Amino acid sequence: PPRIRPMKNITAVAGRNTFINCRVIGYPYYSINWYKEGILLPDNHRQVVFENGTLKLSDVQKGMDEGAYVCSVLIQPQLFITQTVYVTVKVPPLIQPFDFPPTSIGKLMYIACVVSSGDMPIRITWRKDGQEIVPSSGITIDTKEFMSSLQISKVSLKHNGNYTCIASNDAATVSTERQLTVTVPPRFVVQPNNQDGIYGRSAILNCSVDGYPPPKVMWKHARGALAGIGNPQQYHPVPLTGRIQIMTNGSLLIRHVLEEDRGFYLCQASNGVGSDISKSMVLTVKIPAMITSHPNTTMAKKGHVKELNCTARGEWPIIIRWERGDTVIDPDRNPRYSITTSPNEKTDEVLSTLKLKPAEREDSVFFSCHAINSYGEGRGLIQLTVQEPPDPPELEVREVKDRSMNLRWTQRFDGNSVITSYDIEYKNKTETWELKHATRNISPTNNQANIVDLHPASVYSIRMFSYNAIGRSEASKELTISTEEAQPDGPPIEVILQPVTSQSIRVTWKAPRKELQNGVIRGYQIGYRENGPGSNGQYSIVEMKATGDSEVYTLDNLKKFAQYGVVVQAFNRAGTGPSSSEINATTLEDVPSQPPQNVRAISVTSDEAVINWAEPPRMTLHGVLKGYRVVFWAVFPDGEWGEMQNSTTTKEQVELKGLEKFTNYSIQVLAFTQAGDGVRSNVLYIQTREDYPGPPAGIKAVPSSASSVVVSWLPPHKPNGIIRKYTIYCSSPGSGQP
Repeated sequence: PPRIRPMKNITAVAGRNTFINCRVIGYPYYSINWYKEGILLPDNHRQVVFENGTLKLSDVQKGMDEGAYVCSVLIQPQLFITQTVYVTVKVPPLIQPFDFPPTSIGKLMYIACVVSSGDMPIRITWRKDGQEIVPSSGITIDTKEFMSSLQISKVSLKHNGNYTCIASNDAATVSTERQLTVTVPPRFVVQPNNQDGIYGRSAILNCSVDGYPPPKVMWKHARGALAGIGNPQQYHPVPLTGRIQIMTNGSLLIRHVLEEDRGFYLCQASNGVGSDISKSMVLTVKIPAMITSHPNTTMAKKGHVKELNCTARGEWPIIIRWERGDTVIDPDRNPRYSITTSPNEKTDEVLSTLKLKPAEREDSVFFSCHAINSYGEGRGLIQLTVQEPPDPPELEVREVKDRSMNLRWTQRFDGNSVITSYDIEYKNKTETWELKHATRNISPTNNQANIVDLHPASVYSIRMFSYNAIGRSEASKELTISTEEAQPDGPPIEVILQPVTSQSIRVTWKAPRKELQNGVIRGYQIGYRENGPGSNGQYSIVEMKATGDSEVYTLDNLKKFAQYGVVVQAFNRAGTGPSSSEINATTLEDVPSQPPQNVRAISVTSDEAVINWAEPPRMTLHGVLKGYRVVFWAVFPDGEWGEMQNSTTTKEQVELKGLEKFTNYSIQVLAFTQAGDGVRSNVLYIQTREDYPGPPAGIKAVPSSASSVVVSWLPPHKPNGIIRKYTIYCSSPGSGQP
């Protein structure tokens, strides 16, 4: 269920705002209201109740706002929960206004700080410039219940400052701050005196004053009759610029003394108390030795005489000294240098000349001309640049390929003259530089270059030159590089094909021309393909290692009596070169590998038969078909074979005549080429037709009686068919009738 978070009693400060929070924990609740003495708040313009239950009391008043406040929360219809908080109002102190009257040194001073209202007890203290007031300061403080007085028996400058009266009670701490000003007329602490100033240096014209308010110091300048000697002319205020300033203590600071600064100076001070004070002085400007003319930079050529001049002026006497870097030049010890000095009393100047006989590379340094007198030293810095042809560049090879290389270089010493171009020269290592190739006028902004059109697998010598306005450098250190191998640029030469058998061709060739090999030939690829009908046109590839300048390879397992196209390619470590032109060759003829097809035999007569057939498949001929051969032999009833015979023809039919009548024959047909007879067909059997039989053999007649004869015989030697019957003829002798 909802409940009100416990609230502590509140102490409020009169005149300020106070907030009382009524926090409800839990739900539901419907409204939060505040009551004081049974009256629903707010009941005046200083009270505000916010939706979250916070009560604001503005400009709290002790008599009206002090008391008990009740927070009432509606959690159910007609059901409230409440909590009471008590507000105590405390009144802070109120200090009556006071002020310090104007005063001066030696007078008395009394100031009272009175608290006119506030809850007791009240504590009153004093502070000066934020610090506690100590007894030794000459200030006496007397404090009573609601009043405190500050007394000074003899006012002095040290009593200047801000005084604060602080009143506090349980409600608050309040304070009032007022300033005490003690006036003092101006007086000199340090008076100006005549002094010398050195040209170009800073000078301080001393003048220090005090007083209160702090005096304002003004400086005036007047020229004397003779540059500061004699009576001053009319004084004029010193123009205060960045070069001339008045310091905080009143002294005049001249940061860079000029000749025009000489003369009379007047230091005048005032603060509105009493009369102004002033004091004059004379400033004399002394000229230190200084260099008035010298070249900042100059050029010389290596090996040539060079003169450096400088002009100095200042208070006499003036001594001139030359230095090279940080070393004093002594011509007696180094005769390559000479110094001449010529004074000019009319212009108060001195001309000094340093001569280099001759200038060398190490003279590309700073030379300084020093002028010295009693008041200072001037220095003229001269940067001498000795120019000469540049040093050769430091050349290095970044990348080498088969036909190109990438070079990079670093230019170390440019001869103190801008590099204008580079030249790169290269040659075959075995040749002289007279046969060199060159890449000229390379831009000085480049530090790398590609050299192209090189020959693969070759050794080159490379060097480089730099150019500036003075001339050409010496050649760089010579580099030796070898280009990478590249695929051969030429095919094998003198390729010859020689058929060896019906299934092999010997290939012979020679290596590509030396200048086209582009490296070491490591082997060859032989491509071959059949060029006959039905071929897919793709090469079969075989590979072999190189053995020398002349090579031979035999292609095996080829088709019989087939035309083949052959190409040869050489390869090295970089790849394979171009193919040779295709050369054709045909394998040797062989005997047909299949017999004639559809062999048929027809018996026409008893001693004649016709045999016909079809040509074997053309792919199985393996050569040029020369003709056919029919092989046949008789098979007798007793199983014996007759003599084997053959008949040759170019046609696909043959008539066999003179055969044995009514005889079985075995027949085979074959095709033949120049290489010989091919495979015979399967045995075909045929029987010749029947014919008249031959006479019976072994006829015998034996009388068996007076009227009968027994006749016996054997079957005919050539029955020429199936003997179906015998006919016996008989006759009487001499009758002429059977």
